[in-house]
Amino acid sequence: MTILSIVFLPFAASLLILLLSPKLQKLDVGKTLGAVVAAVPLIVFSLIISLIGQAAHTFHIPWVESYGIELSFLVDGLSILFGMLISGIGLLVVIYSTWYLSDKEDKVKFYIYLMMFMGAMLGVVFSNNLIGLFTFWELTSISSFLLIGFWYHKEASRYGAMKALIITGFGGIAMLAGFVLLYAITDTFDISKILTMGDVIRSSSLYVPALVLIFLGCATKSAQFPFHVWLPNAMEAPTPISAYLHSATMVKAGLFLVARLSPAFSGTAFWTCLVAGAGLTTMLVGGVLAIRQTDLKGLLAYSTISQLGMIMAMFGFGTQYSVEAAIVHILNHASFKAALFMVVGIIDHGCGTRDLKYVGNLKKDMPHSFKIALVGCLSMAGLPIFGGFISKEMFYESALHIPFVTVPGLIPAFVVFASIFTFAYSFKFLIWGFFKEAPGHPPKHAHEAPMLGWISAAILASIAVLLGVAPGLFSHSILEPAAAAVSGQPAHLHLALWHGVNTPLVMSLFTVIPGTFLFLRLNKVTAFQSKIAAKLPHFNPNFLYNRGFLGGIPSVARRSLLQIQSGYLKRYLFMIVSFVITAVLLFSLFKGWTLSYDGLTAAGITIPQLLTFTLIVCAALATIRFKNRISAILSLGMTGFLVAFFYVLMGAPDLALTQFLVEAISVILILLVFYLVPPYFEEKTHKTAKSLDVVLSVFVGVVMTYYMAMVMDSHFTESIAHYYLEMSEKLAGGRNVVNVVIVDFRGFDTMGEISVFSIAALAVYAMLKLKKKPKLGKEGDSGL
Repeated sequence: MTILSIVFLPFAASLLILLLSPKLQKLDVGKTLGAVVAAVPLIVFSLIISLIGQAAHTFHIPWVESYGIELSFLVDGLSILFGMLISGIGLLVVIYSTWYLSDKEDKVKFYIYLMMFMGAMLGVVFSNNLIGLFTFWELTSISSFLLIGFWYHKEASRYGAMKALIITGFGGIAMLAGFVLLYAITDTFDISKILTMGDVIRSSSLYVPALVLIFLGCATKSAQFPFHVWLPNAMEAPTPISAYLHSATMVKAGLFLVARLSPAFSGTAFWTCLVAGAGLTTMLVGGVLAIRQTDLKGLLAYSTISQLGMIMAMFGFGTQYSVEAAIVHILNHASFKAALFMVVGIIDHGCGTRDLKYVGNLKKDMPHSFKIALVGCLSMAGLPIFGGFISKEMFYESALHIPFVTVPGLIPAFVVFASIFTFAYSFKFLIWGFFKEAPGHPPKHAHEAPMLGWISAAILASIAVLLGVAPGLFSHSILEPAAAAVSGQPAHLHLALWHGVNTPLVMSLFTVIPGTFLFLRLNKVTAFQSKIAAKLPHFNPNFLYNRGFLGGIPSVARRSLLQIQSGYLKRYLFMIVSFVITAVLLFSLFKGWTLSYDGLTAAGITIPQLLTFTLIVCAALATIRFKNRISAILSLGMTGFLVAFFYVLMGAPDLALTQFLVEAISVILILLVFYLVPPYFEEKTHKTAKSLDVVLSVFVGVVMTYYMAMVMDSHFTESIAHYYLEMSEKLAGGRNVVNVVIVDFRGFDTMGEISVFSIAALAVYAMLKLKKKPKLGKEGDSGL
């Protein structure tokens, strides 16, 4: 029950706040609501801490058992690590938000969305069923959309929220398709079982498409190139949201899923090429774009993209050591990046802006924020004595031993080159923000936040320091079980700041020296970048998104909608009937169903049956020839009554009675509907439309005749009639088999038909009530 409390307590809190929102909106809740809400992540964090040291285990609640879908949770080192990040940083973000959000903000709505997102993320990391994981995954997309668009009155916020939803939603659909392929390979949605079937998955012909589709979901969620474009625009959200979503939760979801499914998919050259290639490309692109940002939040956004690419690359390397390095850096990045986001929020509050053109030399005015930023930036740059230095050295070491690489030294050289930009943007944040004078002046005089504003960031910065000077506090109890869950092998971390003079240390020197040179030449480099961007305005994924998703797709949808949703009922019916009949025909052909004609020729046809059939055809032809609506309706009804008479000839009087009643009600309803329209068909039909009607009618007749003939032949299926005959009286207590089928065995079908007729009757009644009454003449004149 502990795991249920962990996952669903935030959802319960969100629902409770929603139910109490009318009363809370009237009250001046202030910081009180934040203090109460903070208890939720605190309880969840405490429950997750209690799971540390337990053996991996699962918890199951049946859902759709016939398809192997269940509410299933997996507790292991990986889920515990991510659960601690989600709840722990969530707690600090709630504390930070009580200071950050002004009294004018809708705090009730903020905490509803935040708790919903926290529950969805916890559901993702603890899920042991692919369908359950996908459900929680989509909930993260919906709740993050609400959080990013929290300031919905701003156009930029709405744009950023929609952009994130569209891109991650596209990835979610691709991921679901990948899950279906994975199910086709393994015949299970159970993740713990799938992880033991790596050899089966890798040897399957569906391995590549399944991996590509699932990775698309991971790449869009974790902002991998070229899907990274949503993350910078998501910075329009309030800073507490940015600190939470883009340091430890939403952007880590894709990394989590790659790590979770790594035992099943890794170990092939394609895995290394796809995952590591995407990660290294993202790391470089994010770093190159980060150094040209003057908005501190934008700088952190692109640095997040770069760091996510770095972690993705380590998972892609596919070795035991690279997995350990990735796990260590996940914790490092979450701590220093969330702290830096909070510092940006403090600067924005204290100066009225976060643009480096107007803020700078804040060391004296914001001493606490400066110390936190110093720790965060040095850890992000990978310098001792901080945790970022250890994970960066592990990254370098893992890059030296990558399987399936035919050019030795190429990957190590690439990661050093990309890390040069990491060093440069880290020092740009620190030096330009706290030491260098800004060209302009901020709207407000810089001042430090109260303790409530910087205490959360200080705690996170302390973790970044402890990860460097005392990594043993985290390695054995938290990091090693997480790494073991990913690699499937026992992990033994030996984290230390000094391992002697080795190749990773030399690679660090080749990062720091060129990185310092790049930082000193930032103005020239960014000016060159601006010139290139001006010459190639269309050469970026943002242009493709704006022209494609926001320009092209709505335009195509608009034109398609005008054709499909034209307002003409006849066109709607034409499309529906065409689709259904084509689907029936294709399904029959796909199944390979053929006719043996044995059942058709065995039963003879009598003269009364032939005459009845002829009358049915004549009545149908008369229906389309009549100009008067009433005559056409009566002729159409005649076809139904003749079908009922055909049932009588076939020895089924009870079925005929049912058909008579249904047909009578149908004719009456149609007559009442047409009571309000002109008595004659006045519209003119084009010859092309008439030809299409004839073609469709013949097509429907041929396909349905073919299909009904197959049903009568019944050589490919076992008849269910014997079951109804035997069980009608036993199960339903009725000897009239037809009535029992209608009322009991297929009672829901009958209820649906009754509902349709009831709705139609209500519509007819409403139309009759709308009929205009005759106008009266002058006073005393009855109008007759």
